[in-house]
Amino acid sequence: VRRGEVVFLNAGDARQCAPSVPEAAELIATAFRLHGEGRTDQPPKPYVRPKGAAAEREGGRMITMPAYVGGDAPALGLKAITSVWDNDARGLPRAAAVILLFDPTNGQPLAILEGAQVSAVRTAGAALFAARKLANEGLLRILVIGAGVSGEQIAAGMASWEQCGRLAIYDSDLR
Repeated sequence: VRRGEVVFLNAGDARQCAPSVPEAAELIATAFRLHGEGRTDQPPKPYVRPKGAAAEREGGRMITMPAYVGGDAPALGLKAITSVWDNDARGLPRAAAVILLFDPTNGQPLAILEGAQVSAVRTAGAALFAARKLANEGLLRILVIGAGVSGEQIAAGMASWEQCGRLAIYDSDLR
């Protein structure tokens, strides 16, 4: 990347660049450690609900999530994610996201990524991290609720874990 250029990654590119779920779990462990050391900044997430909070399911929502993570590879970015429940009837995913990455030393934009796949891998990595921390010894029976993009990634991550004995996925939508 040349100075001043911004990299654009579409969904396919972002999918190829995303870490595996076990790799994401390790990255999340590092981020939690850095957070505990006070080397992160993540303000509360603001929500925008075009039809108001009471009508969120009809009108959708957008959440913006700016964050900074320090350490050996500091990162500065923002994720904006929308959720529109009626999109299923339109043949569209319920959630859509974009991620903006900036150089943490000078604030210049570095990349714009389609964020649905990255979000799904991050969610799955967090689930795997939590399961590893909270699990008892021995093989486990794991239930993943929801078979959407995130559910698929969570199931793949759990299936890769040596303590996963039985894995089931439940989704109320039979499609």
